[in-house]
Amino acid sequence: MGLIKFTKDSFQNFAARVGLGTGNQHDQSVYGFNFLSRDRLKLEAMYRSSWVVGQVVDVVADDMTRKGVKLNGLSDPKESEKIDQEMDRLQVWGRLNKSIKWSRLYGGAIAVMMIDGQNVSTP
Repeated sequence: MGLIKFTKDSFQNFAARVGLGTGNQHDQSVYGFNFLSRDRLKLEAMYRSSWVVGQVVDVVADDMTRKGVKLNGLSDPKESEKIDQEMDRLQVWGRLNKSIKWSRLYGGAIAVMMIDGQNVSTP
């Protein structure tokens, strides 16, 4: 049995990234930080699969629309009840809740109040 000897040289080629002390091909690679995503499928997958993302989106919207509003300043208290009943009939709070959730999930949303017979292109 013979002796095992290690041999080495000091060859370095920085352009080819060969040799001791030279970087590898990933040495200067970096990942940029992009925390905003406009990828609808990715956002929906996160919302459906992560309870944390679901809570971030849902809690604020649910808290904002849970009790509705109290109308003050009306001359007749029955008018306030009529307005509340009409808002319930039109499902205003549920639809507003959905708009807020979409806004929080996708980064923006708009709720448009439509009036029967009015052209959408005119203000």
